[in-house]
Amino acid sequence: MSHDLSDPAAVTRFSFDSLQASVVARGATRGWRLQGRSAEGRELLLDLVGVVSPVALPAVLHAARLRRSGDGAALDWSLEATEGRFDAGTARLFVHEDVAAPAAAAIPPRPVPLGKRLMWRAVFTLLGTGFGRRWLARRAGLA
Repeated sequence: MSHDLSDPAAVTRFSFDSLQASVVARGATRGWRLQGRSAEGRELLLDLVGVVSPVALPAVLHAARLRRSGDGAALDWSLEATEGRFDAGTARLFVHEDVAAPAAAAIPPRPVPLGKRLMWRAVFTLLGTGFGRRWLARRAGLA
């Protein structure tokens, strides 16, 4: 579960003790995927899309800082770590924060009611047969 911010204007830097890094290519678009726990203790996944640097990132970066620099329309992202400095150019930043743990802590687990468990068991048993698939498709209005 995540929530996303596209190019947050107020965000100019992120700091990490350790960061998992990978290069992602979708067609002609190249990007960086960075994952780690921020200095504030939040689990973040950062996607930089449209990276112009041909340099390959190491799999793990230590004492990493992602910073935005420049002024006006030319805001560049750079990644500094003990392994070196890597420039991403004017890539777009997407920030994903993992909120699964706080959500799981806020919503107490409860057992699924017996009637619901029996109903789904019957549905999946019917889906296991050709007759059942046809009958359920007719009931759902798909056939």
